[in-house]
Amino acid sequence: LFEAATTEAKVEAAGALSTMVVSNPANQSTVAHELVALLSRESSSAKTQEDVTDLLYNLSLGPENRGALSKWGAIPQLARQLREGTASAQMNAASGLSQIALKSAQHRVQVTAQLIELLGSPDSSVRQRAWNALKDMAAEGGTDSQMTVQMAGGIDRFVKLLEEGSLEAQEYALWLLWQAPDT
Repeated sequence: LFEAATTEAKVEAAGALSTMVVSNPANQSTVAHELVALLSRESSSAKTQEDVTDLLYNLSLGPENRGALSKWGAIPQLARQLREGTASAQMNAASGLSQIALKSAQHRVQVTAQLIELLGSPDSSVRQRAWNALKDMAAEGGTDSQMTVQMAGGIDRFVKLLEEGSLEAQEYALWLLWQAPDT
């Protein structure tokens, strides 16, 4: 339905999938797996990818769904949408990644690593969106910032960002190191 249906049918399909997850949490894994698979297909249209990214973001708002989304590969696919997707997909991808990062320290590190990679993009708008998402995560993370620095490669990686990274990468490195003064 996401690929060939009318807009109304797509909205109804998205609603049905959301209801399936909410009404029966056992469906989380299956729905997450299928959506991530659809998002990763190269044959999916930009509109389909935008619709699926929107649905993944909506699912990430439920704390109980974040683990399933991560398990089935949503983090790299959302990072790809942040880099290559439509404007709407990019916004929802950044928000979805931030939500998944709230699940656990491990998820935060996975998301942080993907976003740090995007700081190296030649596209300044991608770098800015990644920087904004990282900044939001750091602000929400509180004491997790120190652990994120250590698990994402330690001080050496952030010093390298300061020396060689884009302006956004440098700003992020400074911000995170400032947030985690005991590292």
